[in-house]
Amino acid sequence: MTLQENLNETAYNYQESFNNFDDVTKALSIRLIKLLHEALSDLADSKEALKLLAMSDTECFTQINLLLSQSRAQVSQRELDQLKRQLDSKERFYSDLKAAGGLYKASEVSKILGVSRQTVKNQRDASRLLAIQQGGDFVYPAFQFKDGCKVEHFEEVLVQMKEVSSISQISFFIDELEITDGVYQKPISLLREGISKQQLERLLNIAHLMNSHTAK
Repeated sequence: MTLQENLNETAYNYQESFNNFDDVTKALSIRLIKLLHEALSDLADSKEALKLLAMSDTECFTQINLLLSQSRAQVSQRELDQLKRQLDSKERFYSDLKAAGGLYKASEVSKILGVSRQTVKNQRDASRLLAIQQGGDFVYPAFQFKDGCKVEHFEEVLVQMKEVSSISQISFFIDELEITDGVYQKPISLLREGISKQQLERLLNIAHLMNSHTAK
């Protein structure tokens, strides 16, 4: 049986197994299977499939995304390389975010802070809590919390960046910056472990400048 025949049979078998799902979940599952089938249809042989199998889940999904883009648009190698860099950058971002503690749902933040979910939303809207949108919900980086409350001085820094996207705000906290002359440190590490008055003033200034640059 050829690779294409294997793919066709596998896609059919999976669709049969979705019959017990509700209509929305079934439709989404079938759509994902069709996208996967489309992406893998251009593989030369099973050796290429084995390469995907040897990858981590994240690497595999990144490669499948590239295959799908190439199949649909017949993009140039330059465009494909650019897309790969974008996907790799996104992968690194979420990997770094996971290493920094991951993400909490609003309900979890509500329990941590001992406040209502409406208060969580209000603080998010006022740039007093950092959140990013995933699907239809907001999730909150865990690194901003410590011992049942917000990290000391975190809110002071965050509010300086109201015009900055949430993704850039997160990167600001988890990337290394030159806060002390010649010394690069992650702002969130300094805030969590104890930051000097001079370092805090420097960090607030960097955040303010970043916000001013974005607002222009």
